[in-house]
Amino acid sequence: MTPQELYELLSKQITEMDARFTQQLTEMDARHTRQFETLDSRLLNVEVDVAEIKGRKAGWESARNWIATGIALVALGVAIAVALWK
Repeated sequence: MTPQELYELLSKQITEMDARFTQQLTEMDARHTRQFETLDSRLLNVEVDVAEIKGRKAGWESARNWIATGIALVALGVAIAVALWK
């Protein structure tokens, strides 16, 4: 094998290896991009769920405060009625 033939053979092999490597990198990049998009979507869903839970919690706290206020007013009314009844 002449030096020129050896050079051409090695050059061809390097070109093929480079093409395979580039293809593998492209496939990995596409796969990772899809995975990150999926994770980003899931994270967004979690953030929405957390916001909904915080909203519900605030709603329940408000309702609990109104119920406590109502019970206190009823107790005050009963205490006044008992005091006036005597």
